[in-house]
Amino acid sequence: MKGAEQLFEVVILRNDREHYARTLRAWLKRLQSNRCEAIRLVGEAKVALYEKYMKLMCWGFHSGSMNLARIGFQRLDASPC
Repeated sequence: MKGAEQLFEVVILRNDREHYARTLRAWLKRLQSNRCEAIRLVGEAKVALYEKYMKLMCWGFHSGSMNLARIGFQRLDASPC
């Protein structure tokens, strides 16, 4: 956050890991329900790799070993009070 010094202040900092785990589960469910079409488009190996990736990321966010930091900044007013 060094790049934001004297230009912005942090007004919110939150961890949205649980939201992202839920999003990944929804994406995985959709991929699995459209698996045949996905295989037709990119092949079995790519689909299997992407399923594995989403499962691992979902576990990481759910367990807390991975996080999704969202930082909200507000520009500092340059004019004096």
